[in-house]
Amino acid sequence: MTSTAATTAITELRRALGEEKVSTAPVDLIANGRAVWPVELKQARRAMLGEIEFDIPACVVRPGSTDDVCTVLRIADELRVPVIPYGGGSGIVGGTVPPPGSISLDTKALNHIDVDPVSMIARVGAGCFGIELETALNSQGFTFGHYPQSLYVSTVGGWIATRASGTFSTLHGNIEDRVIGLDVVLPGGKLLSLAPSPRSATGPDLKSCFIGSEGAFGVITAATLELVPTGRPRLHQACVFPTFQQGLDAVQHFIQAGARPAVVRLYDSGETAHKFANFSIPAEGAMLLLIFEGTGTIIERESEVVEEICRGAGGHSAGAGPVDHWWQTRFDTSSLAAGNCGEGGYADAIEVSALWGDLPAVYASMLQVATDHGARAFAHVSHVYQSGACLYVIFAGEAKTDRDAIDAYQAVVDGLLASCLANNGAVSHHHGVGRGKARSLAAQHGPAGMEALTALKQAFDPHNIMNPGVLGLGEMVR
Repeated sequence: MTSTAATTAITELRRALGEEKVSTAPVDLIANGRAVWPVELKQARRAMLGEIEFDIPACVVRPGSTDDVCTVLRIADELRVPVIPYGGGSGIVGGTVPPPGSISLDTKALNHIDVDPVSMIARVGAGCFGIELETALNSQGFTFGHYPQSLYVSTVGGWIATRASGTFSTLHGNIEDRVIGLDVVLPGGKLLSLAPSPRSATGPDLKSCFIGSEGAFGVITAATLELVPTGRPRLHQACVFPTFQQGLDAVQHFIQAGARPAVVRLYDSGETAHKFANFSIPAEGAMLLLIFEGTGTIIERESEVVEEICRGAGGHSAGAGPVDHWWQTRFDTSSLAAGNCGEGGYADAIEVSALWGDLPAVYASMLQVATDHGARAFAHVSHVYQSGACLYVIFAGEAKTDRDAIDAYQAVVDGLLASCLANNGAVSHHHGVGRGKARSLAAQHGPAGMEALTALKQAFDPHNIMNPGVLGLGEMVR
């Protein structure tokens, strides 16, 4: 399925970069041909059984520098060959699906880390895995403090491209709050270097064009990140509420009162029973996990204020045990993948966000939709703000065959996102949009919003070579 243009591109790339950086080996094409979007996993199973053909790129290119990326995008743009930036392959929304005849641009060799201890920043290559970054920073007395569940399998470039959130977001902010400089290679091979600064008023923030762009406008090659010192005290605290709504009321109250625990996670009764079966919890109980981080005196007083508010909302302390239990398995990402690997099974996590006033309706409607489609579902709140929160809905179901499972899965997702939008929610909080949520984007942004996004795509990528189809922009070449 390699086009004439792709064949020419492979020849030119090998000449410009060296044979070792350009692979057409089947094992490499297959490895870079998928992530963990349930549709991809089901299609991969069907392909292995000989039922369908599975799209893979024409080649995998492993650039060793930003200059190499410039060369790749210059050649690809001249020949009109699609380029798919590829990091850890941990995405669950179809953000790296390769069109036939495309170049998979594997960024993992772009993994340098340079720390400035005075300004407490680090310049980091986009292909650096989260755990690599943390290990290097910890050895110098710092942390990035991001800690997504995919820490071991996702890259810095992936975090930025999908506008990701880390577990400690309530205190440290999301990825967009921590990136103060960015290097991006644009289609055609030009380098856009946005120098780091604590803040500037030099027109619109160009970094924002690429944070969350999912590779549709260019390739992120490096970022400058703000750091946090290691060794700060942490305090674990859990609280159980009679109902999920009482837990929501308590979280809203203490966040709007100014408390900022590093971690705030509130589980509904279904997920509480699933995750904390070894703890004594009432049947409809909702578990709240809290981690406070900072100076000992400050976090002790902050935890007292939060505990008082929780008691006032009907909660009671459950000690540190549930938080310790959760943290021990925090970075295990196997459960959802396992749910998609059996014949006919499907499972996924859909994260949305809503204002506090809309969140109860978003929660109730999304769980009802899952139930109406015959799926099992539960939810938790995992990132909170003064105005609202992120709702993370996990669902699973079974169909007769993998082909049926794809249809059933898509019906559940479409229903969940429609119900979220109907209740004024946003259809993605931190996983991005990819192709899996692309058809909900027009309803999210409206005609004027999609026209603006389309204009940006046309301005940055007039030949539609950058990850075509992602974000619903630039029809995917087939």
